[in-house]
Amino acid sequence: MTQKPTISTPQAKQKSYTHIEQFVKQIAHYGKLGLVFTNHMKDSMMKRNFATSDVLKVLATGSLIRKREFDDTYKNWKYRIEGEDIEGEKLTLIFSITEEEDALILITGC
Repeated sequence: MTQKPTISTPQAKQKSYTHIEQFVKQIAHYGKLGLVFTNHMKDSMMKRNFATSDVLKVLATGSLIRKREFDDTYKNWKYRIEGEDIEGEKLTLIFSITEEEDALILITGC
């Protein structure tokens, strides 16, 4: 049975954008190991025809949008990063970070 990642709360885990950027680049360096793909993300990947390699490229080279959003339903901060996939197409990823800061939870891509 897979354990569900713990999500962050606004009071406990609102990190600086510099910290978030460094964490994203670190996760991208290690590849799929630090990524959690939600079912919605998997559906987005199939519908929009992009792969894990595209996700990793955006995480490694993309720009973090400096506007976080708190999700009241899931009680976590959501972040957005924009970049280009392997073919040079624009790809935006929406993600959150586990409370333990050991993984990115990929929510969707467009």
